[in-house]
Amino acid sequence: MRYTYYIPVLLLALTGCLSKNKETNKTDSISASIHKIWIFRSIKPLDSLSKNSGSIWIGANVLDLTNNDTLRFSYKINKNPPSIYTYKIAHDSLIIGNKMTYKILKVTDSELDLGSSFKADSNGKGVTNSFIMAYEVKKK
Repeated sequence: MRYTYYIPVLLLALTGCLSKNKETNKTDSISASIHKIWIFRSIKPLDSLSKNSGSIWIGANVLDLTNNDTLRFSYKINKNPPSIYTYKIAHDSLIIGNKMTYKILKVTDSELDLGSSFKADSNGKGVTNSFIMAYEVKKK
């Protein structure tokens, strides 16, 4: 009976330590700015269930997020002017033109990882693909 007092106290202390670590990590990732020019680096499956992510063609693209509300999207191999979309950041998501949503998985001074999930066919009955698009900051 003597030790039952220590178990809740230990759990409470451990919970406090874990929540403190989460706050620190959250603050560190928030301090890095997403408002930069990002160059596509790679794509990989988000989970083991996403087997078709290799069939997704992303291409060597550039995301210009230097403006706080207008995203400029262009392909590095294409000389056409960039496509322009409105965007906003809500919680941990990048919402482009109120149509596409990407989860911001990682933001550092040099890396940006965006996660996406979608159905393979327009009827919503196909395979769900989840993938991570990795970007690196454009070097000046």
